[in-house]
Amino acid sequence: MTRLAVGLIFVVFLTSCTSAIVVHDRSEVVVTRKFGPSDLTSLAAKLMKELDNCHDDWTKSKPTLAIADIYNDTDKPGLNKQPIFDEFGSAIYKMKKFNLINHRKTKELLDESKLHLSPQFDNRAAIEVGQVLRAHYILWGDVSSSIDVGADYEEVKQYRLSINITDVETHEIVFHATATASVKSVR
Repeated sequence: MTRLAVGLIFVVFLTSCTSAIVVHDRSEVVVTRKFGPSDLTSLAAKLMKELDNCHDDWTKSKPTLAIADIYNDTDKPGLNKQPIFDEFGSAIYKMKKFNLINHRKTKELLDESKLHLSPQFDNRAAIEVGQVLRAHYILWGDVSSSIDVGADYEEVKQYRLSINITDVETHEIVFHATATASVKSVR
């Protein structure tokens, strides 16, 4: 076997064992194999780029922002959402647009208040958390999954990460963004 053939076999082996992320024209991320933490991080990073590009009036005075909960509405009840919070916190800190409240403090409040145990963390719950934390804005959202049929008539699982930022005083949603990943099986 030539070195090139051995190299190609190695590359095929590596790409078949991990998630491969490919960006398509439709702003959709396509994941091969299983949807996992690195894919969540990629979707969260995409949403943070959209937030960083937002230059609306509400971002100009470096307001205080708290990251609340991301509701898990997927078929994976034990989905590890920590990569989302890590990406959000890191990206928001680097933007230097907001004073950021530590997510651990928000999580402690959510655990104490049991607000995150409601059927879905919603705008009302976000406002309550934001008021207690004395934040100007609160970031919250959900990750969900659904099954669609692809062009080849095979099932394609779609994962969607959506975020909202709510003005705690006016209750208005001032920012909304969504990123989607499609999971296609590898043959």
